[in-house]
Amino acid sequence: MLYIIITLATIAIILFVSSFFMNDRFANIEKLVEEQSIKTSQDVFALKRKLTDLDERIQTNAYVIDRTGLADQTPLVTQKVYHLYQQGLSYEDIANRTELTVDEIELIIKNN
Repeated sequence: MLYIIITLATIAIILFVSSFFMNDRFANIEKLVEEQSIKTSQDVFALKRKLTDLDERIQTNAYVIDRTGLADQTPLVTQKVYHLYQQGLSYEDIANRTELTVDEIELIIKNN
């Protein structure tokens, strides 16, 4: 009986020690899930950035429709720049508020 207990204890110790040297099957799965999660996050960020860019393009090219139903041919951004310029703001202040460059602001003011 003593031999059986010693044999079982020895086998248990050998299996316990050998378990540290075996590959963890779940580590590979965990790594794949993490990589997929990162890829998905990057894709979502890229889509949000593209959506924001498209939204800015739409707002830049949008026209104002007045009470008569006729479209004003001046884009909203141009109107905003000209309005801020009439309020006495500098080109730098207008550029900060509209996210345009100072050169673009100067070009818009010169064309109006």
